[in-house]
Amino acid sequence: MTAILDEFKKGWGIMLHPSQATSWPSVGGALGFYYKAAVIPFILFVVLWGTLSGFLLGFLGFFLGGLVGTAGLGTLLGVGGGYVLFLILGILSYFILGPIGLLVESGVMQGIGRGVKKFNNAYSATLSGNVWGTMPSIMLSWIPFVSLIGGIWAAVVDIIAISKVQNTSGKAAFGVWILTIIVFALIYLAVILAVTIGIAH
Repeated sequence: MTAILDEFKKGWGIMLHPSQATSWPSVGGALGFYYKAAVIPFILFVVLWGTLSGFLLGFLGFFLGGLVGTAGLGTLLGVGGGYVLFLILGILSYFILGPIGLLVESGVMQGIGRGVKKFNNAYSATLSGNVWGTMPSIMLSWIPFVSLIGGIWAAVVDIIAISKVQNTSGKAAFGVWILTIIVFALIYLAVILAVTIGIAH
């Protein structure tokens, strides 16, 4: 638990001071930090959103259950369902899809950075920068209506962290970051187009 709290504090610190970002020598080190730093936000996410949804679903269960004489059971199922729902969503977003997204994004970014000769270090450095960059989103993700701010903040931290760990300029890091976004946008549009054409036929 101490290690989890330490990594949480470290992630919060880099979120506030991205110029202090450092690089892990291995992919495992970067992912290990991410998983530990995400534990506390994950717990807060499940507790807060599980409680809110459990309250609403519990009320709905009480009302619907009351119609058939099982208000207590309906309330219990509603509250429990809220927690189970956000537990599953939290595990998927924090510990499965999030890391996969970081690995893929870092691979594309590394390829672009190397291709335009602006990145000077290995893939693990790019992954490290992106892990640091995702900290605002992770740290603020559980707070209602603040996650959008976290996403914008994450972009700024990501660019600063990437420039730091890749020993390149902020302008170069921003350019590579933009190109990475464009690549993913084109892939997304190509998939949408392919699906649309497939449905049309």
